[in-house]
Amino acid sequence: MPSTGHPWLPDPAVRLRPGKTYNYVDCDKMQDFPGGDPFAGLDTTATDSLSGSIIACAVVSFVVSGLMVGLRFYSRGVVTRVLGREDWCILVAWLLVIGFTVTTILQASVASGRHIWTLKEGAMPKYLLYSFINVIFYQLSLCFSKISILFLYIRVLTYNYARRAAYILLAIVIIYNTLGFISSMTLCRPLRAYWDFTITEKKCHPVSFMWAAIGLHIGTDFLIFLLPMPVILGMNLPRGQKIGLVVVFALGFFVCFISILRAVWIHGLFDAIDSTYDFTAITNWTVVEVNTAIAIPCLLVLKPLLNKILPRFFSASGPHRNQVYNLDEHPAGSGSTPRPNRGDESAHEAGYASIQSAKSSFLADDRGNAERKHPSSDIV
Repeated sequence: MPSTGHPWLPDPAVRLRPGKTYNYVDCDKMQDFPGGDPFAGLDTTATDSLSGSIIACAVVSFVVSGLMVGLRFYSRGVVTRVLGREDWCILVAWLLVIGFTVTTILQASVASGRHIWTLKEGAMPKYLLYSFINVIFYQLSLCFSKISILFLYIRVLTYNYARRAAYILLAIVIIYNTLGFISSMTLCRPLRAYWDFTITEKKCHPVSFMWAAIGLHIGTDFLIFLLPMPVILGMNLPRGQKIGLVVVFALGFFVCFISILRAVWIHGLFDAIDSTYDFTAITNWTVVEVNTAIAIPCLLVLKPLLNKILPRFFSASGPHRNQVYNLDEHPAGSGSTPRPNRGDESAHEAGYASIQSAKSSFLADDRGNAERKHPSSDIV
């Protein structure tokens, strides 16, 4: 077999032509490349590195999403005192991002952002091990972010069709992420073969598993962010407030856009030889995606905090101007304080009723407020 000039690089550590298995785990011999050299046609004198940009993106994105989670818990836990299961799910999602961020930085410390021919001996197995752990944190964090949003929908949407749709989506998200986790943990048999090139007897999942997971991820994203739109558009709200609600929920489609962009790039670079360098943009956008999936649900519930800080701009007008509302519960009367979260207690048992005449998706009190034509919310 002709020498590649890189004796540290074992046969399974390089990408092959189209049709070969993804991620260095089931490769053939060097003769599959023209002249037996996988780097033919590449400028192997290049030594520039983009690792710093990956680390910077990971740290900044993590800090921003952490700030949003902190503001959410202050708004929900201190201002309105109505912390619910959706808040704890988003906290779990952010805690998982800690592991995602750490493994992203570890990848950059050994390989990500660097040309593959500049890597030190033994770098590729470490890179693949960190990548495997990174993907687990990525999948679980996105899963809990979606569950958080759906729990919020289930709490605040009063139309039966919307709540049923939210429950169905919740079941789909939980089932496919459970199967995805099992698939990831059985990616190769033995699992260690994914990053250990010395193991020759192995069996790994086909690449179709990856594309199926990406498709389900993008599909559920679109359905989750589309779900409240018909309800919001049917609400009897001032035009400015309705537009604000639509804009805030529509921010979720930015996550969908990133997911699609990431999938397109992965497809285009699927057989890249210099993958550790070429995948830099994908790595950065993946970091942005997982942190944005946490930040956007937090934006949806920050209005009580904004009411407190800037009451002139965010408080409702009229007799309820100085009230601080929460998505799941409203004060029983003017001037009263928000009630604590009651778990799974129904709105009727808590003394609340939905405003059917307003076609609202939010709960409002039923104590002498029948004349109210639109609900207040803590979104916009």
